[in-house]
Amino acid sequence: MYLEEQKLLLCGIDHGFSTMKTAHFVFGNGVKELGGEASLLTNTMFFNERYFKVGEGRLPLKDTKVEDGDYFLLTLAAITREMD
Repeated sequence: MYLEEQKLLLCGIDHGFSTMKTAHFVFGNGVKELGGEASLLTNTMFFNERYFKVGEGRLPLKDTKVEDGDYFLLTLAAITREMD
């Protein structure tokens, strides 16, 4: 939801165990770093000079969602999809 008068984007994100959910999108929680630039840009994200494939497949179950940067990358992908 975008509030024009305040220039504020509200973006609710559900960090599920197998899918990420926003108001308009549902996608898998897979994250895989690519060795270089992707040949297909679908579901590809460039962050910190590295390419990642996001939203395909599923991450293994983790004790916490903050033990590495996977869910941070998924959060960025979710916000980006909502901004589209």
